[in-house]
Amino acid sequence: MKCAWISLVMVLVACGGKTPPAPAPEAASEAAVAEILTTDERVARAAALLTTKREADAQAALSELQPLLVAEPERSDIPFNMGLAYHQLGDGLNARKYYLRATAIEPSLGAAWLNLGALSEQGGQYRRALQHYRAGLQNAPEMGELVVGTIGILRKMDRHDDAIREAKAALAKDANNIDVYNNLGLVYIDQGKPDLAQFIYQKALNTIDGADNNATIHANLGRTFLAKDSPWDAKGELERALELDPDLVAAMVYLSHLALDDHDWERAADLLERAAKVEPNSADIQMNLGIAYRGLGQYELSKKAYEEALRLNPEDPSPYINIGVLLGEHEANFDGAIVALQSYRTRGGEHRERADGLLTSFQERKQKFEADLARKQKREADRKKREEEARLAAEYEAMQAQWREEQEAKAKEEEAARLRAEAAAAAALGASGAAAAGTQGAAGSTSAGASVSPAPAPAPAPAPAPAPATQSAPASPSPWGAPAEEAAAPLPAPAPTAAPEPTRGTRQAGAPCATDNQCVDGLVCGGGVCTGGAAPSAQPASSRGTRQAGAPCASENQCAEGLSCVEGACAGGTGGDSPQWGGW
Repeated sequence: MKCAWISLVMVLVACGGKTPPAPAPEAASEAAVAEILTTDERVARAAALLTTKREADAQAALSELQPLLVAEPERSDIPFNMGLAYHQLGDGLNARKYYLRATAIEPSLGAAWLNLGALSEQGGQYRRALQHYRAGLQNAPEMGELVVGTIGILRKMDRHDDAIREAKAALAKDANNIDVYNNLGLVYIDQGKPDLAQFIYQKALNTIDGADNNATIHANLGRTFLAKDSPWDAKGELERALELDPDLVAAMVYLSHLALDDHDWERAADLLERAAKVEPNSADIQMNLGIAYRGLGQYELSKKAYEEALRLNPEDPSPYINIGVLLGEHEANFDGAIVALQSYRTRGGEHRERADGLLTSFQERKQKFEADLARKQKREADRKKREEEARLAAEYEAMQAQWREEQEAKAKEEEAARLRAEAAAAAALGASGAAAAGTQGAAGSTSAGASVSPAPAPAPAPAPAPAPATQSAPASPSPWGAPAEEAAAPLPAPAPTAAPEPTRGTRQAGAPCATDNQCVDGLVCGGGVCTGGAAPSAQPASSRGTRQAGAPCASENQCAEGLSCVEGACAGGTGGDSPQWGGW
């Protein structure tokens, strides 16, 4: 197709004016320039725009040519170039319309027949393409490109014998037609006759002047060596072809096959990327590019290339099997792989046995993968459970250790408070004893003074009266005075009186105490200190203390068996005759 378009442009340029257009004045407008140019010059300018193959230039060429078609409808070059512009824009319907109009005006315009055949060939309409090529040969029998097109389409239609006859007939007329040699060799390769193909290509190289500089001959000879399983010879011819034409897609594609066979994924990807830039609509290039990317481990790019191949040629199921291999072998996506392989089978893929084997393998691996995954997830769940249990146990142990430390600190504080309370109670007891001793000393002195005072006249002593059960009456002074021992005897204790209603103290939480009434309202004395909790309950008899009657206490379990803690002191009964031990 590329060669056809080049030939068409040359034809159009030849139709242009023989003298270059005169330069327009600097201030002239575009419309003025158009009026100055002749029709031939404007057609030539449109043809030049079409050589760039750019969409914008094709649109500009159409704008240039449409008014000319109205002005000069009898010219064949105007509709032909309009057909070429629509062809480049991908509008096959209009391209065919204007090519046919050109052939109707000038049937011998072989370029129009050639492009009509190429347009039908691109659409897969091989019979129509053959009709156009043969019609062109009838009207322009000397145009070698039409012979090449005829041989090529017969080869695509698997009519190899007809293609060989056409080629030999063409060579009989022109033995130096290199394109005929190229197509004849390809027919022999298709027939599985690489030796005949090699003979044809080497004959062309040896007999046609300049054939050694023909990149296509070297590329096809390299392909012949590939068919003969001679990769080194093939590589030499293909590299020679790329030297002659760096954009020759066939040479890049066959060299990429050699790189793929050697697992030289980087070289293959480089060649195929270059080929894709020249022929972006080739599904085969995209599929091989996907294989190269897969070898490089670029799985996302590989998948995109396969999908692009499917988009370009939805009728070819080959990409599905490659997608299945990619997903199953490299991404462990067995569900996706199974779907792709099933699509390949249902669409009539050529390698059905291979697809069946892969499908069975991926189904088995899916089951194993799911079982392994379930076991792994269970192990992971068990591990996390053990870690959580260990964490909770460690956290609980830390809390217990902290609680024990707090209890020990609290016990030490309570013991210190108890010792302070006992010390304060002992100090208060000592002060009370000293006060009692002072009172007894004062009474003895008074008794002694009375004995030395003058006594009344002696009289007979009366008989002693019996002493009261609870308190003895003071003895009458004898005329001789009381003995010193009797004078010094302590006075009997007064009868006990009812204890007044206890009042609450002012000590706050944590202050040492001996009784509840030393603490503020709402607190109790527990463990020798004021606290907000309930007073400690008495311990069982087996844990009773050893404090005797009169000793200071904070709870009953500090007193010996049979004693109770009454108002801060151990006592044998519930009465209030025990001294109150203070502190503070």
